Amino acid sequence: MKPKRLALLPLLILSIGLSGCTKLNKDVSKTLSIVIEPAFKEQVLDAVKYATSKNNSLEFEIKILSPDPDKRSAEIQKLRTQIMSGKGPDLYLVNCSTDGAAQMNEPLFENPYKAMQSGVFASLDKYMKKDSYWQKENYNPSFLLPGQYQERQYILPLSCHYNMLISDTVLDYTQENDTLEDWISNIKSSSDHALKNTLFELDNISGNWFQPAADYNSGQIFFDKEKWSNFALEYLLFKQDYLENEKTNNTDTSSSHILISSLYDINEHTTQIDIIPDIQGKKMAAIRCFGAVSMASDYKEEAYHFLMYFLNNVIQESTSTNGMSLSANGVLGTDYPVQVSAIRTKLSFLDQSKQDLAIKAFQSLEGAYFPTEVEHFIYEEIIENSSLLYGPQTDFKKIWQDKLSALADKAWNDYHTQVTE
Repeated sequence: MKPKRLALLPLLILSIGLSGCTKLNKDVSKTLSIVIEPAFKEQVLDAVKYATSKNNSLEFEIKILSPDPDKRSAEIQKLRTQIMSGKGPDLYLVNCSTDGAAQMNEPLFENPYKAMQSGVFASLDKYMKKDSYWQKENYNPSFLLPGQYQERQYILPLSCHYNMLISDTVLDYTQENDTLEDWISNIKSSSDHALKNTLFELDNISGNWFQPAADYNSGQIFFDKEKWSNFALEYLLFKQDYLENEKTNNTDTSSSHILISSLYDINEHTTQIDIIPDIQGKKMAAIRCFGAVSMASDYKEEAYHFLMYFLNNVIQESTSTNGMSLSANGVLGTDYPVQVSAIRTKLSFLDQSKQDLAIKAFQSLEGAYFPTEVEHFIYEEIIENSSLLYGPQTDFKKIWQDKLSALADKAWNDYHTQVTE
């Protein structure tokens, strides 16, 4: 057998014109084609290295989407054309849209819900039923629901993002069933100025203020225009009042709180972690990247097993027993894991008590959703309305009432279009 080698093929050789393609183990019977994000390259190639060490009958073609926006857009259009014609890769390991301040490149699938409905992805149920991984209490089961259509599993979320308040002091301003409106009301009446300062960041998560906004299985729209616009107005008026009357005179630094913080902001001083609820009181996570097997694939089972390397601990166990140096460790990308064991892996630099705080917060999540263009539209509009505070003085309340009402109408109509089209 020829020795395995790693080679990056020239762009012109790629039939779909993607920015990179890596092949291992030539002259074999099966070629598994995988489309990935550039940030996943090292982990995916390590998983390929492991897979080919176990199965010499597989060849892998890794197609890497370009980080350059213009090139990426052209690549995505070619891929979408192939997908619509019933072709394309065997496996997708890709990012979703963004719902707020975290900027991402154009997604291959703008709306994963509609992609499932259109038959792009293969059902994974028969493989999952035989997989012992799913019998363990490790993966948050609520994360599976967004990847289901008509009670069948088509997508596996691999990473997520959720909004937290991390504090180095014990706070008693929230109750278990509080809504985001309750949060603002309680914090407004607090004497903790550092805590009030954190509310200035809530507009950065406005795409997450009302989730889930729709049910693509039943066709229901949950987004409540009146409730949403009333809350948005209340929040902006609070921001105006605090900016004019308190913020400039506040020099209190006696406590430390980080709102909308990263999982990786947790440190040895962290005492409390709270998931920030939405307007309905739900604690939701936005899916960041996911894996899905193509309906057009001839190697669906092989693609599923490769996908699972980014959830199960097969590679970690092999690394510990045979000395292989691999970066794939059940966590794909740099966002938050969707399973308990991976949170411990990511926070291994902290003692177990701090890891337990993070896991407790993770386990309090009630669900997840795929962000779409509507969430990003909401975010951009709220940021624009918030920025008016730094311009000429005017009747902000009247302006916001009109703008927010129109914004809510458009968001509802856009959700309706997405669900029914």
